[in-house]
Amino acid sequence: MYLCYTKYITSHIKNVQLHVSTLHDFQNLYPIKKKVTTFLQFVFLEMQGLMMLAYQAQNPNLQPPENKTPSYIQALILFTGLYAIATGLGGMRATLAAHGADQLDQSNKSLISSYFSWYFFSLCTGGLLATCVMVPIEQKFGWSTSFLILLFVTSLALCTFASGFPLYRYKRPSGSPLTRIIQVNIFYILNQS
Repeated sequence: MYLCYTKYITSHIKNVQLHVSTLHDFQNLYPIKKKVTTFLQFVFLEMQGLMMLAYQAQNPNLQPPENKTPSYIQALILFTGLYAIATGLGGMRATLAAHGADQLDQSNKSLISSYFSWYFFSLCTGGLLATCVMVPIEQKFGWSTSFLILLFVTSLALCTFASGFPLYRYKRPSGSPLTRIIQVNIFYILNQS
């Protein structure tokens, strides 16, 4: 499946970069809403993308013949799945970090620093495992198996997160988030000179 899309993807890479950077800028506004609800929405979006890619990897009709340009439907399913996964991951990472920090005592700065250190260590460890474990699984068993494993792991993470609902502290946002964004931009501009 990968070889079929390589030529198509490389010819459209500038458009993909533009769309992903636009989605990344747009998703930064999502922490404005309630973090738990936003996290759940992005987890389900990522899971839908994984299901789409797993289905496409299992169905030969949705894969182009080797060295051929994919049809419109094949490319649409591929890019929709990829965008769903990218947007889901971006939204999850943005809201999960903020939600985890809300669970801690804000006066204990060393605890918050330790939380973010472990949070980013976990992200890096996940990337390392994805590279060292999932790539050999994909090469040995195929794309659909690796997507299904990722779907299972994401579902397990969702169940783990949901099991803590009764224990979470829910911090209500105060003030307008757009005011904060404007204040940060003004502070940045004033400190440039």
